[in-house]
Amino acid sequence: SNLVPRVFPDFVSLVDMDSFLEDGLCIVKGVFKIAAEQRRYELFNRWLLDSGRIEAPLSVPAALACLRACVSGINPWDMTVVTLKEALQGRDLSSQGPKKELQVRLADAVSVETQRNTCEDVSIACKSFTRLIACSFDILHEHDWDSLCQLDAASLSQVLCDDFLQIKTEEKLFKVVIKWAQCPGRAIEMVDKIMPLVRFPLIRSLTSPSPELKALLQASSILPALVKEALELQLTPLNKRKREKCWGTFTPQKFALIEGVLKKSTVPRNKRRRLCYEDKVPCLDPAQQLYSAMFQTP
Repeated sequence: SNLVPRVFPDFVSLVDMDSFLEDGLCIVKGVFKIAAEQRRYELFNRWLLDSGRIEAPLSVPAALACLRACVSGINPWDMTVVTLKEALQGRDLSSQGPKKELQVRLADAVSVETQRNTCEDVSIACKSFTRLIACSFDILHEHDWDSLCQLDAASLSQVLCDDFLQIKTEEKLFKVVIKWAQCPGRAIEMVDKIMPLVRFPLIRSLTSPSPELKALLQASSILPALVKEALELQLTPLNKRKREKCWGTFTPQKFALIEGVLKKSTVPRNKRRRLCYEDKVPCLDPAQQLYSAMFQTP
């Protein structure tokens, strides 16, 4: 791979494999370092096991949900329909719908409360768990969509803000967020606090929106503004981009986010994420886009 020199500058190709073997064995020496985030997750699982709260280790997303439940004293996934409705009514939230929807709605609300009112140690633990999710996001995207869609609102916000979010393109990330937003029971108010964290100008498919995106555009109060902002950048001619040094003067619009998730209120939506090496704002031809909209069928 052409990325090998960048990732492993001292990489040695094993062309002559026999020269590396001794009695049919290849002995490799090295030092393994366990990240602090991984250690905190393991210790939390150990505490849960030793205290009899669980019988088997939890996945990182499940451990994060369990941590928020321990902190808040509210576990929506263990509550009856009656207690779920009482908790939602006490927060002036809708208590209509089947049990699963009530659980999702309450889990989002509780996550925002714990995010805003938690102590420093718990905040560090939550960030550690969301860092682990961010670092394995691409793998979860390929093999375990459900665990990502079941994240509460505060947790997904932290994942989207993480500098080490492992995803190849913003397009793939957006598909996960769309599916998360469509989870039954998810309040549009929560969706509106997540969407500003998506870097829409990097998404090429905005000119041919999916039915799911169209539905969200109808329901959301801020999504139309985010898409409009993105299209304005994508339709900016290349020569104008160069004169303005890649929009050095561009200031993204500010929208309300979940409190305590992002230190800076402005999200650099026109810039690629740290590990999305191939992402860039596409340069669209206005005439071609107009022609496609007028004469080409989907």
